[in-house]
Amino acid sequence: MREIFLFTVAVFIFLAGCTTDNTTTSTTSTTTTTTLEPGACMDAGDCGSYCMSSTSCEQYRYYHIETGCLGGVCKCTCISDELPPVISPEGKEFTYRDRVYVKTDEVMECSGSLTKAGNYTIWEESYNGYIYTAKEINIAENRYICYRWFEKPGVIIRFYNDEIKQDHLFEFDVINVDVKDRDIEPPFYKIEELVEGNWREVEMVSCPCGTECSRPPLTLEPGKRHAYKWNNRVEYCNQSTLVSASTPPGVYRVKVYLEDNEVIYSKKFEIKPDIALEITTDKKTYTSQELMEITVNIKSGGFLGNVSLHVSGISGKSKKMNIERNLDLDKGNQSFSFNYLIPYCSTKSCTSVEPGPYYVKAVLLYGDDVITSAGREVYIEPSVL
Repeated sequence: MREIFLFTVAVFIFLAGCTTDNTTTSTTSTTTTTTLEPGACMDAGDCGSYCMSSTSCEQYRYYHIETGCLGGVCKCTCISDELPPVISPEGKEFTYRDRVYVKTDEVMECSGSLTKAGNYTIWEESYNGYIYTAKEINIAENRYICYRWFEKPGVIIRFYNDEIKQDHLFEFDVINVDVKDRDIEPPFYKIEELVEGNWREVEMVSCPCGTECSRPPLTLEPGKRHAYKWNNRVEYCNQSTLVSASTPPGVYRVKVYLEDNEVIYSKKFEIKPDIALEITTDKKTYTSQELMEITVNIKSGGFLGNVSLHVSGISGKSKKMNIERNLDLDKGNQSFSFNYLIPYCSTKSCTSVEPGPYYVKAVLLYGDDVITSAGREVYIEPSVL
C-alpha cells in the first residue's frame, strides 16, 4: 500500500497541471476524536506518519492522503487519483470547437490542457494548431503517450490582438502546423473588409509603383512560422505615384494564398478610430444671459470622414443646449469652437433654466457608434438685480 501511495503522489502532481471537464473527485474524511498521541497535533506537519499508518483508502485504486490539523486533532482525507476513462476520437479527422483537425502518425508525450470534448478526452493546444489524443495511458508507470493532430489545412494565421487603431501597424504570423513543407504563394496575403455582409479586398501595393513585381513562393517547414506586418493603409498606384490613405474603421480578416490555389482565412479583427477628445470652456461659472465659449479639441490617429460631434448638457424649461456638427477629421490635432448663450435666470425668476451645476458633454459618433466623449462641469448663477 505504501508503494501505491508514493507513486500516486507523482500522479497527483501530473493531474494538478491539467484541467478537466465533467470529472468528479471523490473524498472520504476520517477524523480522530482523541487529543492523545497518536493523532494529536500542533499543525498538519505532525500528522503525516499518523495518517499514513491509520487511514484506510481501500475504496480507491490510486490515491493520496491529505493531512490537516483541526483543534489539535489530526484530520486525514483520502483523495482519489483515478484518471477518468480516456476515449479517443476514431478516424483521421475530428472537429473540435468548429475547427477540423487531422490525425498524424506522430507519437509523443501528451501536451496541453486535459479537457473533455463530448465523450472524448483530449489534450488541448489548439491555439498553436494542435490537439493530442491518447495512444497509451499507464498511470502506474506514469506514461502518457498521445497522437498529434494538426489543424486542417495545416497552415494557420495567428495574431495577438483582435482590435487595433487606425494607422497602427498590424502584425500576424503564418504558421505551418502540418507534417510536411507548405508554400505561401505571392502576393502572400491580402486584407479583406466586411462591407454590408460581403468580404471585399482592401487595395494594397506589394511592390514600388512603376516596377515589375515577381517574387518566388515562401516555403515553410513543419513547425515554422513567418511574421508579416501590414501598415494598415489603403494604397494604390497612380502611374508611378503611390496614393495612401487611412483604413476606415470596420471588421477585417487576413487571406493567405497557399500552393495549388488553396486559400486560408484568419479570424476577424476590428480596426477602431484612434481618437482623443477634450472639451473646455472659457470659465467655470456663468450668469444669466452670458455667452459661454466652448472649445472641443480632437486628436485623430488617422483620417476619419463623416463623423458627428454633439455638445449638450444644459437643459432648461424652455431651452436646452443642443449643438451638432458633421466633420471630416484629418490625422493630427483639430479644434472646434462654439458659443452658447446662457438662458435668462435672476434671483426672482429663473423661467428658462435653474441655477446650479451642469455637465457640458461632447460626444463624437461614427455612424451610430460612439467613438469617445468628454465633459466639463460648469455652474450657472442667477443675476443679482
